[in-house]
Amino acid sequence: MNWFLFALDPVIPEELQPEEPGIMIPISSILFVLVAIYFLVTCIRGKGKLFDTEKIREESIPAFKRTVRLILLPIAAFLIAIAVLDVFTDWESSDSPFYWVRLAVCILLLVGMISTTFLTRKFIDPEKGDKPLPTSEELKAKAEEARKNAEFPKTPNGVDDGSADRRFYD
Repeated sequence: MNWFLFALDPVIPEELQPEEPGIMIPISSILFVLVAIYFLVTCIRGKGKLFDTEKIREESIPAFKRTVRLILLPIAAFLIAIAVLDVFTDWESSDSPFYWVRLAVCILLLVGMISTTFLTRKFIDPEKGDKPLPTSEELKAKAEEARKNAEFPKTPNGVDDGSADRRFYD
């Protein structure tokens, strides 16, 4: 069990230690809160990888961003709810009063994350969305072609000033 324990160091003599060790907060709860904070900040700012509109139709970008925001808000709320319930729930035993509530919130979280794919799929431009990623050879060939066709800086007399970053043996 990976518990993060806010308690006194065990090297303190036993007679000086308090009766109760303190609040035990699972590491998973801390991680859930951090991810929820990231989702909330991303949702407020509207920037980041979650809002990547590279493959989205131009006319659908505002609707896409609104949909992603509406999906991220409940997911962040579910993550915070799971983190709070995780503190009060003994996940290994089903006798805990919050066990089934936490399980239901986890299922809602998974449904929300999976539904993101289906709810945002309608905004993808078919021409942009189905293109395969270029291979490394294609990328190298494209970069080499761009380098060969580049316009190099020239002096006022029309002579190459030599400041361009290129190989001398081409």
